[in-house]
Amino acid sequence: MGTCGTCAVKITGNVSPPSTREKLRLNFPPHKIEYGLRLACQVQVFDDIEIHKYEGFWGEKVIDRKINY
Repeated sequence: MGTCGTCAVKITGNVSPPSTREKLRLNFPPHKIEYGLRLACQVQVFDDIEIHKYEGFWGEKVIDRKINY
């Protein structure tokens, strides 16, 4: 349902845009939506994708890394 945030990942590829619920969850600590994370449980995949799971229970350790968008 997109409420716990434990499936936060960086996804590259053709996927659905974030829903309002997903945006709300990703703007609640420890996440920040500007890091480009998505909730895997909320993403609809349309083609091949690449997924990167960062360290930390919620995948929140992305803040210690440089991300190329």
